[in-house]
Amino acid sequence: MNSSLPATEAVSGTPPGLLWRPHDQWSLGVSYHSATDIAFRGHSVAYPYAGREDTDAGVEFPQFILAGISFRPNERWNFEVDVDWTDWDVLDTVSFQKASGDAAFPFNFKSGFMYGAGVTRYLESGYFASAGYFFSENSVPDLNFNPAVPDTDQHSFSVGLGRKGERWSWAATYQVLTGAWRSVQGSQSTSRIGESADGRYKFFNHALNVSVGYRF
Repeated sequence: MNSSLPATEAVSGTPPGLLWRPHDQWSLGVSYHSATDIAFRGHSVAYPYAGREDTDAGVEFPQFILAGISFRPNERWNFEVDVDWTDWDVLDTVSFQKASGDAAFPFNFKSGFMYGAGVTRYLESGYFASAGYFFSENSVPDLNFNPAVPDTDQHSFSVGLGRKGERWSWAATYQVLTGAWRSVQGSQSTSRIGESADGRYKFFNHALNVSVGYRF
């Protein structure tokens, strides 16, 4: 998914990609992130069927492509738009392997897009103020809906303030993430007692992010 920070000034560790500047005021960029396989090993408890057990699971995190355009009409302003495609189709069924019997959790996510826009105003003495918005498409089908991942079409709004000095830099961002009510019908149960996740769901989250950096 996309960064919660509203503008590039607050983002560090940008991955390799391609950047083209056809004009001093315009920049176009694209980056590609390959898929990643991660193996988890730990313990699980299934109530009331079994006690604590050693458990292994492997999860494939998807590849994604991010492309964006930046326009700087002058040294005080930067306007950006971007689009992100994430290959969620690779996240099908995750199997939790344990002695009492493997437990399969079907996700069957669908690939989707995320669209964003942001603006940064550069102030005196290295300070800057930013604001941003992005829209994320729903990637979870009704059939395999899980209340633990209540995905829906999501809207995110954020504002931020920071300062970039010669060595020290910092940024603080406040973000609100929300979406409309989602009605789920025909969900498939993954438990032994057969309950489903049918119902109406609404997602709301807000967070304050603070980062500090030092350049050697």
